Amino acid sequence: MKQYDRVIVMGCSFVSAGHLQDYGGLECGNTHFIMSLQDKLKCKDKVDFWGNKTHNIGEAGVSNDYICRNMMEWLIDNPDRIKNTLFIIGLTELSRIEYWSSVDERYRSFYPNEDTDDFWNKKLFSGSLSKKEGKRFIELFYKYTYDDTIREKELYLKLSMIQDYMKSRGATLLLFSSLCEEFNHKEEFNYMDIPNHNTWNDWYTEKNGGYTRPEKMELEHYMAPDGHPGPKAYMELSDMLYEKVRGL
Repeated sequence: MKQYDRVIVMGCSFVSAGHLQDYGGLECGNTHFIMSLQDKLKCKDKVDFWGNKTHNIGEAGVSNDYICRNMMEWLIDNPDRIKNTLFIIGLTELSRIEYWSSVDERYRSFYPNEDTDDFWNKKLFSGSLSKKEGKRFIELFYKYTYDDTIREKELYLKLSMIQDYMKSRGATLLLFSSLCEEFNHKEEFNYMDIPNHNTWNDWYTEKNGGYTRPEKMELEHYMAPDGHPGPKAYMELSDMLYEKVRGL
């Protein structure tokens, strides 16, 4: 098995996992898969807890667009940390889309299932649209521009370029699905299938016994009080990832 200097992980909230600390403190936070995986792999450059975002560079609520863009930006900004690095990306929902907001000059994300009171007005268009106008815009956008097949192909092309660049610099990319059900090019990547499920979300939800959320976080819980993966889900994901890495 290849010796890796470090593990860098990228994804949405399932990877960034701030909820572990929010609900369970440091004890639950340390169940994140990066913590035990780097120990199993005997990495020289290890992270303590969240590593001040130096190793865990995921972000809650983001799209695959964000994941790919920020992964490339990280590679460009950290040329000396690429060789002998294991990169792990947890793919998120395909329907999440990143866009550039000319209102506040920053990247933002939207997705069709979001419906909180302040989302459309304050976040989506920085207050320039009402909630009603924002929702109507999204309805029309998805109706006339969105296609799962095209989105999946775009994701595949981006990941192919990222993987080729990593390989050229002596690194390894490993993919798994947090929430993405539509990825159809697994055979061209080091892709870890979740046993008997399309996504990690489906897997830990079944382990939890359904969608009923626990009232508090315990180490033996597969689900957190907010519906995200619980400590037990992260610990078992670490075991699955390690077995996959051993076979690369």
